[in-house]
Order: sequence, then structure tokens, then C-alpha cells
Amino acid sequence: GVMLTIRRLCVFEDFETVNITPTEFELLVKNWLEMSAGNSIKDLKVTHLAMLKGSSGDYEIDVLAEFEVFGGANMKIIIECKKYASA
Repeated sequence: GVMLTIRRLCVFEDFETVNITPTEFELLVKNWLEMSAGNSIKDLKVTHLAMLKGSSGDYEIDVLAEFEVFGGANMKIIIECKKYASA
């Protein structure tokens, strides 16, 4: 398998900040993924606070997106949400 790690992705450079909790932010990311899928991917499943097993134990993932593309390639996107106090 191939693992791609993106350290930090800023989707919006100019945005208005809002006062939401970390959990509300995670659910906002989950909902954004669900609405953005359209018909381009198959069998989209987006999970908030998913548990995944790793080589050194279990990990709680803020948002996990699982889907199929290219006629059979199963993809998992692991998202760690960060809402910094300065943002």
C-alpha cells in the first residue's frame, strides 16, 4: 500500500473566523466531505471519531473518509482537525 501524509492543508487563506468547539469543527469537516463528494466517487463513508489499529496501538481519528475510485481502488483519507486559538 501507499501512504500519503499531508502535514498541513489550509483550504481557505481569507476566511472569517467563528467561535466553535473542536468537536463542532470536526463535524463541520465531516459534513463538508459528505456534501463535496457528488457522483465522482463510489460508496463514500465518512466517520467522525473513527478507531483505527496501527502498529503501536489504536488511534482515534477525527474524521475518516473511505470510498472507491477508478473502478475498484479503495481509498482511506485520515483527517486530523486542528483549530488553533490564533485562527
